[in-house]
Amino acid sequence: MITYKMASTIGNQGDPPGPPNLTNNPREDVIATNKRPLLSFFNSTGGIGNRTYTIQIDKVPTFDSSYLIEYTDIPETAYVTSKLLEEGDELDNNTQYYWRARAIDTLGQKSLWAMSRFFLDTFSDDTFLRLIRTSIIRVETSSGYNISNIIDVGEAAAGTYWEGY
Repeated sequence: MITYKMASTIGNQGDPPGPPNLTNNPREDVIATNKRPLLSFFNSTGGIGNRTYTIQIDKVPTFDSSYLIEYTDIPETAYVTSKLLEEGDELDNNTQYYWRARAIDTLGQKSLWAMSRFFLDTFSDDTFLRLIRTSIIRVETSSGYNISNIIDVGEAAAGTYWEGY
């Protein structure tokens, strides 16, 4: 008689996801100029199934103050995941902020926190290099081949010279 024993998967759920990479926006020690910044990061790797993220923002690096803002169950998108601070969660100007993110896989396994910081200075947005911010009137973009976006402006160095338009 042959006896088979099935391997148990309990306690063998695979490795948890790795931490996300916070080198996208805002990068460490940059000056943010919007009271509702877009926090974005490169996705985690590993884990089991789909990943979601938790983001925390605080004025202290221990993330335990009364100013703590937390967003949970942020779905992962391709390559980079982002979260715009919601209305009502505007940050205080002239303040150092710490933010961190972690991944959670389908089994509830959590990555280590990835942490960064930035400084909020909305005044610098209005006065950077003494330039005046103007309203955008129109934005046009093109991808791929489109003859209307190329102009022959002559022959530079005895060769055809093309310039994007």
